[in-house]
Amino acid sequence: TIGGPKELTAFLHNMGDHVTRLDRWEPELNEAIPNDERDTTMPAAMATTLRKLLTGELLTLASRQQLIDWMEA
Repeated sequence: TIGGPKELTAFLHNMGDHVTRLDRWEPELNEAIPNDERDTTMPAAMATTLRKLLTGELLTLASRQQLIDWMEA
């Protein structure tokens, strides 16, 4: 497990993704406030992160397969 929002953001930063951030838990993260940068990413950052997770050595084979299964569902 990674932990909570702070730990997930740190994990992503360690992967080189300095754009994506998760700050709040459900259901608070569903609140949209104009110009609020909390709980945001950009398409290119997410695509790069997913590529690294799906093709790299960051996850175990079982975890990579689980991610693929979720994406195909």
